[in-house]
Amino acid sequence: MTNDGSSFSERHGFQGPEIEIRVREDAPEEIRAGVIMLGYAAGLGPSGMRDLVCEVLLRRPDPNNWSPGNIENEVHRLIDDAPWYKIYDIAERLHREIIRDDYSGTKATD
Repeated sequence: MTNDGSSFSERHGFQGPEIEIRVREDAPEEIRAGVIMLGYAAGLGPSGMRDLVCEVLLRRPDPNNWSPGNIENEVHRLIDDAPWYKIYDIAERLHREIIRDDYSGTKATD
């Protein structure tokens, strides 16, 4: 086992077969959920994710949501209701945020 952060499949070059692209202009539920999970994994909490998502969507955060659970629900609702192309805008903005805060160069790769 190595400490370089790579997964078993990455270290050994294993990957599944190429999958035919079936959806070109959509952001399925799995993509939307993945964007949220990546944001939390990168260290953005509910408030940070809400700020990022609201900025991209040009939406005002709900001032009645102040607890982490309610803010997290708001993030999910915003992501679920956003047009598909805005999900990719959010993903790009998230990537820029990760790179900006990645002083060691280990969180984000090109």
